[in-house]
Amino acid sequence: MNGNLTANDTINTGANGAGVYEVNLSYTLLDGSYFSVNCLFVVDSTNNILHSWSNNGTHVNSVSGLVMDLSADIVDALNMPLTWVAYNGTLNSVGTGKDAVITLPVGTTDIGIAVTLDAVYSDFPSPEYIGSFSVVIS
Repeated sequence: MNGNLTANDTINTGANGAGVYEVNLSYTLLDGSYFSVNCLFVVDSTNNILHSWSNNGTHVNSVSGLVMDLSADIVDALNMPLTWVAYNGTLNSVGTGKDAVITLPVGTTDIGIAVTLDAVYSDFPSPEYIGSFSVVIS
């Protein structure tokens, strides 16, 4: 579903069958920056959720110049590998793990956390999934 929602919404995906489902909620702020809450669900043919991964946000613990101390709020029973990425026209790997102190490349506009997906997500079109948020540096 795309568009602007102002109330809770329910979507029944039961008729779609087994596979990997992605839920991405993006919030755009008045200054043009944004953040996203991202989830992946592996569902079997009888609509049971077999596994889920969720990026519930990022805590910015501190900032000093282009150095950021970050903590990801990730829910993942498989403990899949995480890589912090920064985008400044090019996607740059800048750290690993749920907690990281990263140095942003000059011109960074977006930061994300990429998860390397386990084989249980084999129906997903890519072996890596990125949840992101924007950064306003002034």
